[in-house]
Amino acid sequence: MSNSLPEPYGRPTLRQTLAGWLTAVAAAALFSIVGLKRFEPWDQVLDLWDAGVSPLLLAVTGHPHFFRYLTAYPGFLWGELYPDFGFSLYISLFFAFNVVLWRGLSFMTTGRSPTVLAWCGFLAAHFFMNGRGVIAWTSWLLCLSLCLRLTRGPVNGLKPLLLVAFSCWLAAVSTGVFIVVVASFALFYLQYRQRTPMKPLRKAVLLAIAAPVMFYVGQYLVLAIMKNIDFFGGGFEGVYHMLAHGLGRVLFGNELLAVLLVAAAAFSLLFLVIFVRMRNRPFTPVETLIGLACGGGLFGLTVLTMAVPLVLLYPQTRSGARASAVTPGGHISLAE
Repeated sequence: MSNSLPEPYGRPTLRQTLAGWLTAVAAAALFSIVGLKRFEPWDQVLDLWDAGVSPLLLAVTGHPHFFRYLTAYPGFLWGELYPDFGFSLYISLFFAFNVVLWRGLSFMTTGRSPTVLAWCGFLAAHFFMNGRGVIAWTSWLLCLSLCLRLTRGPVNGLKPLLLVAFSCWLAAVSTGVFIVVVASFALFYLQYRQRTPMKPLRKAVLLAIAAPVMFYVGQYLVLAIMKNIDFFGGGFEGVYHMLAHGLGRVLFGNELLAVLLVAAAAFSLLFLVIFVRMRNRPFTPVETLIGLACGGGLFGLTVLTMAVPLVLLYPQTRSGARASAVTPGGHISLAE
């Protein structure tokens, strides 16, 4: 199955990646210290911290905010050491991962580094984020990398499984982000999985690790969805108000306009599907992932922003596809 992705060239080395990560950390830390940009904690975890709640208590009681609070907890500890900018310093680590992951994603989808204009858009987006937005993007960028790697061939072993679990863990900072990340992993696994020979012992070990991971991810997914629906009123009313909480909130809380926006988005999506079918070309993996993020954006603004990293790269993916659709040897490449 064609993955519609170009072959990357000039991929950064491990040393270059580490240098880029350290540079991004240093830049974000400097901005935090001088006060040009500070990533603030969000209300859900801030309320738990102010109440003196221990993450262990949330773990024992099965509280739905356990994962997001545990993710943010080191930042609060850093905040005690450096009251003005400690939490922002902690989030700077995730910002640096975003820079590295997005650059790697660009090489994977376009075969080259992002353009200067794309970099400006990517970095500018972080100036409007709080801590949750940055962590959500780390989860999503990791998810994108793993999903697109899956389109190139088998992805087996313990490391990818642990990265999937880590991506889901970070995604728990937002219910909408968590749903989109899990849906993306499930869709791409079902569509692109390839069975490869594996020794029985190794297969048993991976299954023993994968089973509890899948169980907890599924359990949290159901819990998160039900909790969100109940929070917004329960039943169909809860779903309705969740939509108003998403893109509809941009329209100054007007619920009628929120419903009209949802209807317009559904019509646009249907039109896009028909248009693609008329061209006799299926969605590329990149287009599929953009669609998942946009669809999830109906339920939350944080989720909607997840479309930005791929949208910034999309013009390069199309130009790269046109440029390399036929290689010099006359063979069709992976670009189309």
